[in-house]
Amino acid sequence: MAPNELVETFRLEETFRERFTDITTKASTYRAYTDLLKAIRRKLCTMGWYKQPCPSPAGRNAELYFTSQRDLLLASFNHVVQLMDALIKEHTIISINTVFRQPPERRKKRVKRDSPDEGMIDWLLRHIAEYEGEESFLDEMDAGQLDEEQSEYLQELIGNFYGLVDWLDVDGLRNIGHRIYHKCGRIADQSGLNVTMEQTRMAWMLWDEEHLDVYSFPDVVETFKEMRKDKVGELEELMKGEIVDTVILEEEIEEKDCEFDSHQLVPFEDD
Repeated sequence: MAPNELVETFRLEETFRERFTDITTKASTYRAYTDLLKAIRRKLCTMGWYKQPCPSPAGRNAELYFTSQRDLLLASFNHVVQLMDALIKEHTIISINTVFRQPPERRKKRVKRDSPDEGMIDWLLRHIAEYEGEESFLDEMDAGQLDEEQSEYLQELIGNFYGLVDWLDVDGLRNIGHRIYHKCGRIADQSGLNVTMEQTRMAWMLWDEEHLDVYSFPDVVETFKEMRKDKVGELEELMKGEIVDTVILEEEIEEKDCEFDSHQLVPFEDD
């Protein structure tokens, strides 16, 4: 395990829900791991990958020490990646790859979104509208993508936090209301649903707050062994990782039975 104290130094409180409910999310742990990997990579790039051989005993000892430190950092990098992969495998509850893996011909025609993020906002909006209204907004394809556990988790997120906040009021207090309201209107119009601005903003905030980019990394120990000295710069690039999915993790949710005061949330922007 990576030392908790070390991981904590890389952890940032990034979301309204984390800060206001005082919980430590798995998503923030994953982000701390990614920042730890960046630090390891920077250390390796700074110290260099090879040390100039020296025939003296002191030089050989220095080279041996250098090599052991480099190999330790490479092994540490791999270990952190394993922790990240295990966290994603165990706790992912919604995956953008799963939502959009259906071939286009099996999906109902919808307005093309500007980004995968807007596609997920649209998808969440359909489920939120279904939870809060009497009309069914979900086609057969949509409904089949949520099992009972996923559906209950989304409802808990909405019922215990996102549905208890007037997000448009929060936007106004943050002086971004006009820009956000315009984009919410566009998303709602493109959805083709009879949904409110409040529902649209809730879907947007839920995705914006809860989503997590998932990275893939090579086995740096084996890659380094097989790499020529003049190609080591390629390993430095590979160690940056590649985003392969975007997910929502199943997190702890504190039960709430009252609405949140917008003024309680906004001050966190200045932390």
